Amino acid sequence: MSLYIPHIFANYTKEDVAKVFDDQNIGNVKNIDFVAKMSHEGKVYNAAYIHFEEWYNTIATRNFQARVLDTTKEARVMYEEPWYWIILENKARKFIPGERKPCLVLDAEATPVKATIADSIDWTLAPVKCKAHQKVSPNMDIVPQKLSKQFSAEAFPTLPAKKAPAPVANEEDTEWLDYIQEEDAQMDEVEAAIEEDDQHLVSIDSRYIQALEEENTICRLLCNQYFAEYCKVFEMYKTEAIKTQALAEAIQMIKK
Repeated sequence: MSLYIPHIFANYTKEDVAKVFDDQNIGNVKNIDFVAKMSHEGKVYNAAYIHFEEWYNTIATRNFQARVLDTTKEARVMYEEPWYWIILENKARKFIPGERKPCLVLDAEATPVKATIADSIDWTLAPVKCKAHQKVSPNMDIVPQKLSKQFSAEAFPTLPAKKAPAPVANEEDTEWLDYIQEEDAQMDEVEAAIEEDDQHLVSIDSRYIQALEEENTICRLLCNQYFAEYCKVFEMYKTEAIKTQALAEAIQMIKK
């Protein structure tokens, strides 16, 4: 079973994601496919398709797989408390170029007609081959002279206009149509979960930023306090240095 994560922040690499699954003793990741996406607010993020080399044979792993397969529950992986990823089963079928699939026939009664050379020629518009100095009369027969000698007019009547055959979807178009439909179905399943997760992440982001601002304010106040104390001590040091120098000079004068 492979997994699908609909939302991963852009600053996380494939190695970071693989390390989370390995550190939590879930499985050894073989390959990760990132798909770049953009939210309604213009923020870039990644959706990930995770393929495993092996799943670790533990109770936690089996419970995790059961929760992923249960559509009534939400499987999560906490990569950095309190941050987590929503985990879904990867139901998208990987597109393999050249793989044969059943053709989708739009009209069963429509059968392609193999065109012949005679069908592609409009005999009524055949040009008249003449010499450069020969004048062409307006009433001249437009059928080539060689053909008119060998065949009669009845042998080549005016061909009726043929109705174009109905279009039939080729194999490549059908493969892309199936692939797009699978992707759309996968996105429809997780769209609601992504929006809910984005709302949750936005609320966490605001609290996280507020906590950082408070910590920065406290750090600035402490730095100012330490600097003021340093200046005070430095002034005392200079005063004591002046007194020590004056005392040393006095002792030298007494000795003299």
